[in-house]
Amino acid sequence: MGRKCQKIKKVPRILLVFLFIVAFQIHVQIKATPKQVEHPRNCMGQMDFPCSMKSLNQTLHFKNKFQVYHISKNSVFRSNSQFEHELVEGDFWIEQNNQGVWKTPFVEISGFNQAYWIHAESLRTFISNMGGVELVLKSRSGQTVMIPPGFSTWVGEVDMQGQNLIGVVQPIVLKSLIKDWYPLYTGTDSEFHAEIQKLKERWLETTELASEIYRRNAVEQKTAKENEEAAAASELIRKEKAKQQARQYYLERSFSR
Repeated sequence: MGRKCQKIKKVPRILLVFLFIVAFQIHVQIKATPKQVEHPRNCMGQMDFPCSMKSLNQTLHFKNKFQVYHISKNSVFRSNSQFEHELVEGDFWIEQNNQGVWKTPFVEISGFNQAYWIHAESLRTFISNMGGVELVLKSRSGQTVMIPPGFSTWVGEVDMQGQNLIGVVQPIVLKSLIKDWYPLYTGTDSEFHAEIQKLKERWLETTELASEIYRRNAVEQKTAKENEEAAAASELIRKEKAKQQARQYYLERSFSR
């Protein structure tokens, strides 16, 4: 005779109900995971300003008749109104800005009808002009910086003279920008590739413009140095003449007695 089959114990109904409730709660919690933390609660949806927000594990996308902008994961910002935003940390793609100002602790950007990229860190803010016209920046210490299309720069903390540190305006590092841009793009892959192609064409024009800017800066620096040296030489001659005149005056006064 073979071994007797062992009886399978029935699972108590109460345990089945308990397991179902636990599984349902886990499912609800996963589905209810928020995209962002807002203070006050739901302030952006209710247009309750000022509104502080941090994106969590998902990108955020905002669109109204004035602005279209996108925010990367784990970014922190504060909206003082529908048209004024303060960026603390993270990546921000301003796809369209018809009316609005974007600020960080170091700089204010108010380019209208333009597209640009802002990367905010604790010590610096990086800005890339992705649009087709010049972008104007104003540092918190009052300096104005012009960024041509396809160029980027950074603005940082204040130096010993009370002026914000500002980086050299240079062509956008395209490979790095595309890598960060893709997660925020809401269109199709084919549309994204078309946007990249436009940016590449603009980038080629940018490199030519960069060469011209660097050449012009080199000429201006050389001219400024030559003018400084000429001014120093002129001052030296003036002082020498003044010494000679003083000596001549002293001699004349001495022998005229």
